[in-house]
Amino acid sequence: MINTEDLFVRRMDPKSEPEMVAKISALLTESTEDFKESKGGHVPDALVDEVIHQVYTSITSITTTFADTAERLVLTSKKDNDLYGTILIAKSTEIILVKNSKCLNMRFGENGDVAPPNYHSVINFATKKEYRLNGFAKKILKEVSGKYRDLFEGKGLWIRGEPPLHDAIIGIGFTHRIEYDQFCHEGAQLSMGTSNVWDFNRKYLCDCKGAEKQIDLMKKQKYKYGIFTVDF
Repeated sequence: MINTEDLFVRRMDPKSEPEMVAKISALLTESTEDFKESKGGHVPDALVDEVIHQVYTSITSITTTFADTAERLVLTSKKDNDLYGTILIAKSTEIILVKNSKCLNMRFGENGDVAPPNYHSVINFATKKEYRLNGFAKKILKEVSGKYRDLFEGKGLWIRGEPPLHDAIIGIGFTHRIEYDQFCHEGAQLSMGTSNVWDFNRKYLCDCKGAEKQIDLMKKQKYKYGIFTVDF
């Protein structure tokens, strides 16, 4: 049994650690498999395979796409250097790592602000599925705010979350920033088993501050991402 005392967080260079890159890609790909409709998620299977796994979790994305714009931290074992979690954090608050699959490493304010200012963009934040709820994600955040705080000039981190992950993200210490939530264009494809936008969206209603202001919008446009922040 692994516990948090057996693990530590370290920076890693994706250009010089191919074995760790392969482990990161495998962990992220496995984690995002749960987004598929065929596995009970809310994203069409083809979108997961053709976009999420190609653009965000592939070896190429880890070694090339974000290697120069972000810090990659990994949670590893002191005994065998196995991988138990990872997080990717933009080096500057002026960089938004992902707006969509076509807009990567964009400047803050480019094509419209889509994020809280003075926070560092985060993607690829995941821990091994079999060890979730063991405090591993909180350990990563604690190390970012402590040992690695000097790497980041902003006031904290921001992350976008798939709708079903709302409670999990809140549970590790983030605050839901309702005013920055993102919605799909009108007419966007709905998940299997839902006949209209409201049937899809009301599964993701929350009681966070200001959520009641979104209800009219949620009756018209598919809810895409919640936006969350945590201060250092």
